[in-house]
Amino acid sequence: MAISSLGIGSGLDIGSLVSQLVAAEGSNKQTRLDNKEIQLQAKLSAMGTVKSALSTFQSSYRSLKLASTYSKLSATSSNTDLFTATATGSNVDKSTRSIEVLQLSQAQKLATSGGSIADTAASIGTGTLTFDFGEYDYTAGPPYTYAAEASRQKTVTITDGSLTGIRDAINEADIGVTASILYDGSSYQLVMSSESGASNGLRISVSGDSDADDTDNAGLSMFAYDGTAVGASNMSETLQAKDAQVKIDGVSISSSTDTISDAIAGVTLNLKKAEINTVSTLSISGNTAGLGKAVESFITSFNELAGTLKAFTYYDAETKEKGLFVGDSVLRNIENSLRNVMSTSVSAVTDPSVTYNSFANVGITTKADGSLEFDSSKFSSALSANLEEVRNLFAGGLAESSNSAIASNLNFGYVPSGINASSLSIDITAAATHGTFTGAAFASAAPYTMDATDILSLRVDGGAAITVDTVSGSLTETQIASQLQTNINAALQADGQSKSVVVSYDAGTGAFSIASNKWGSTSSIEITDAQGDYSANLGFAVTAAQTGTDVAGTIGGEAATGSGQMLTGSGSRYDGLEVEYIGSTSTFYTNVKNIQGVLPNLDDVLDGFLESGGILSARNTSFNTQINDIKDQRKTLLTRLSSLEQRYLVKFGAMDAIVAQMNATSDYLTNQLKNLPGTSRNK
Repeated sequence: MAISSLGIGSGLDIGSLVSQLVAAEGSNKQTRLDNKEIQLQAKLSAMGTVKSALSTFQSSYRSLKLASTYSKLSATSSNTDLFTATATGSNVDKSTRSIEVLQLSQAQKLATSGGSIADTAASIGTGTLTFDFGEYDYTAGPPYTYAAEASRQKTVTITDGSLTGIRDAINEADIGVTASILYDGSSYQLVMSSESGASNGLRISVSGDSDADDTDNAGLSMFAYDGTAVGASNMSETLQAKDAQVKIDGVSISSSTDTISDAIAGVTLNLKKAEINTVSTLSISGNTAGLGKAVESFITSFNELAGTLKAFTYYDAETKEKGLFVGDSVLRNIENSLRNVMSTSVSAVTDPSVTYNSFANVGITTKADGSLEFDSSKFSSALSANLEEVRNLFAGGLAESSNSAIASNLNFGYVPSGINASSLSIDITAAATHGTFTGAAFASAAPYTMDATDILSLRVDGGAAITVDTVSGSLTETQIASQLQTNINAALQADGQSKSVVVSYDAGTGAFSIASNKWGSTSSIEITDAQGDYSANLGFAVTAAQTGTDVAGTIGGEAATGSGQMLTGSGSRYDGLEVEYIGSTSTFYTNVKNIQGVLPNLDDVLDGFLESGGILSARNTSFNTQINDIKDQRKTLLTRLSSLEQRYLVKFGAMDAIVAQMNATSDYLTNQLKNLPGTSRNK
């Protein structure tokens, strides 16, 4: 009879036996493959971590490769109790200037005599107050001579004759005069204050006084004032109108406010305290604080990268613990290459006169554990001594140029590996510009009084539209520009927009301009609303976005692409080469020789590791190939084990059949023997 199931003939669990034999055969090999794949997957993940750390490190120093980073300025006061300063221009002269604050600006204040007003609600008188604005000559008198500006005369009609009503009428008129009420313990006084500046002295006359006398010291007439006639004034001058007075390098400068923005191009002085015969210093220099922070970020990123590499390559002789890549030539090559680049000197051979030609000379040194440390004091000293050498050390620069007038405005940003930029021609056909709105000519003579109801809204660099706090008061054109710039930038900051503008006035054209501080085609100014004096007198009008232009030109005779102030090669020889031009001169041609700074050299090394087909990519490809090979080995092993299982099943099946046949034969013979004649039976 046929055997229908394994083990029936022999009584053995052949299926389980075969499975155990096959598993024993493949167990060691499967374990080896599993362990190898786990290690390869760990290395693949670790190599991804290394690649990410290298990329992060490369990004950390991008700003340090740009010439514009080193052109930023700071204005420092040697005595901040007397004045502070800010440098906002891009082409401000680096210099040291002497500053002597002689006098702060002051607003004229007038007060009624005490004892005459006992009730703020009682009617004093109605009529019209006429305010003249002008300048008193306080050098002699009183009485003083007075030069009124007829165009600035303002009138205020008083219908509520109480002290409170008179105060409110003056304030609501918004004519550049502020009124307030003081109580001296027995009676009330009205105090009037003009805006600061010598040109804002007041002369006040009365007409239509409800008591029918415009010159007595009763009714509305008690608020008259005339500094040119002794005894004719019913109000008393408690403070004189004064301009701020300052000497800059010995030259006398006057300003109606304590903020002076038109004396030094691109620099704003904020006067705090007058102190005659005390000469302080204004230093306009590179912004070492900003550069110092950029270098600190660079060092922090390098130390993080070094820590990542160390975690994968360490070996502890005592514990025998080791990193995943201990002894690995690739990671050792990365470490050595980075340290070699950062320890090299720039221009040391060709120009031994260069002082700041290595990181060590500017305060960046290597500690015993391989990490970098930063001496900010030494770095600041290097910047102060020779900013150009420090820039060339980090970013590279121009060793020579056939056009010396633009050399300081031209810098190499990024030089891809394999490109020789040691000497090439650069043709700038157009300099980058800011997005700028320029209005029509200013229609009114200054000083001009702005109205609080005027409205101006705009977009900067394509951001959300903002409405600007109105510029108010009797101001010169320069003061209007300064206040408007402050108000626009404050509105942008309040709206969470990291953008800013510069507002200027061109006396030649009589026009105001608003320029984005950003460069190129992505910078723009769009006026979305202009009402009141902005449109009627200042020349502002609703307009489409006025955009800037990108730098244009060629590099090495090949086409280049401009973006802001950065010109990037796009031809066959100089593809990816970045040249930054921060000047304003257009249409020039120059032959330049490049100093390859440490950071561009560092880029060359990092690109070799990070680029597609680079050493890290090749290593990852190797890991993936080995992982795929393990998968193939598993398939081969499974096929072999499956074949082995079939062979075992066949052999054990044959054995089982033989055993079953032998058992059947045994049973048959036993039965036959029992039935033979003469066989004795036990009874």
